[in-house]
Amino acid sequence: GRALRVAAGKLDLPPVDLERLRQGFDITLYAFRTQHIVEVSPGAPARFIHRGGALVPMSDVSGAGLRGAADAIARHLATHVWTGDEPFGLTGTYEPTTGRYEPLIGGPRSQALVAFALALYARTPGVDQTLAGASLELSVVVLDALMIVGEDESDPLLDPIASAMWLIAWTEVAETGGARENADELERYARAALATLTGVMDDPAAWSGVSEGARALIAHALARASAHALGPGVERRARALVRELFVTQNTAQLAALMPWIGWAEVELADETVPAGVKLREFRDMVWSFQIDLSPLESIDADLSGGVVFTRGGVRLPTWQSLRPLAFLASMLAHPDLTDTDELAGEIAAVRRSLRFILQLTVREAELHMMVSERRAAGGVRRALWDQTQSLDANALALVTICEVLRSVSERSGGPDRGAGPGR
Repeated sequence: GRALRVAAGKLDLPPVDLERLRQGFDITLYAFRTQHIVEVSPGAPARFIHRGGALVPMSDVSGAGLRGAADAIARHLATHVWTGDEPFGLTGTYEPTTGRYEPLIGGPRSQALVAFALALYARTPGVDQTLAGASLELSVVVLDALMIVGEDESDPLLDPIASAMWLIAWTEVAETGGARENADELERYARAALATLTGVMDDPAAWSGVSEGARALIAHALARASAHALGPGVERRARALVRELFVTQNTAQLAALMPWIGWAEVELADETVPAGVKLREFRDMVWSFQIDLSPLESIDADLSGGVVFTRGGVRLPTWQSLRPLAFLASMLAHPDLTDTDELAGEIAAVRRSLRFILQLTVREAELHMMVSERRAAGGVRRALWDQTQSLDANALALVTICEVLRSVSERSGGPDRGAGPGR
């Protein structure tokens, strides 16, 4: 639309709609598609690109391909480490086409989400062991940095959402075997974070202002904390909150609560998952909104596997697809949620969405657009037309890939290096 207005202006045409231009000025509009050819790296041969990059084939969605993608995302997240003397933890969203971070410092909740993702990656079967060790160390560094509140920084203990995410990350670090040197200090902070959550829940006015999505996050934090004996009645509170959310939210509304409500339900389950039927219905709903490659023109093939929760209007998939997919990846590990007879079909559906995640990840073909190859490589973009790489998008993509690798390994009888968020 802007291009048409600029073209009209250069022709000294009035700023009116296209139909009036056609009728009154004998204007004809020609539309055509272009082919883009770039040299993706210095000295490399020219190649055709698709929407600025290369189309990821399904053949790349293999065990080796997913482990390589997880390694690449973990390396990218390591580039967000604050290099100054201040204990700021991680930088914020990276804009690879300008080389800038906005905000300069990541928010507490986003940093804690990254710490959780890196700790989960550290015990994922088959990933780079050296990088896994470094990632676990970085998780501890981030949690440490969040405990130190400097001038103009947000205090996680004053924010129930940040406190919940910090608590979840701490449980993952503790269960992975990290933070041996300052374990006592971290546990004391975990108890303080739990106190923040219970305090908000006990205050009707404060609790009324907490959204259902944030309540789901808090439910998962309580569920995970219940296994660490941080305080009395934690499991009871977690169970009550989870049941309330499943009762008050219909199947479609669960999308805004994912992946936290699903993980909380599985965490608290005994032999069977109480909300198993509703979670299966939710999964079926998600797949009904998954974009299928078969009816698409080649120009749109890179959107295949993405999920868009609407059937009206022109909506395209973005990194927001990752929220439900992270839990659907965990569902693969549970026979109560995925029967043996269903497993192959569900893995196939998850693979299609994993292909979209790999499409969002910056690989060699996309580096020609980036200022710094080192910082941009492996980063997960918000959308195929939005190159910005947020902490949330990268963390959720890493969690989803790791959960698939863990689930498939567990169901195939391979080595299981940890229970993960979807126990």
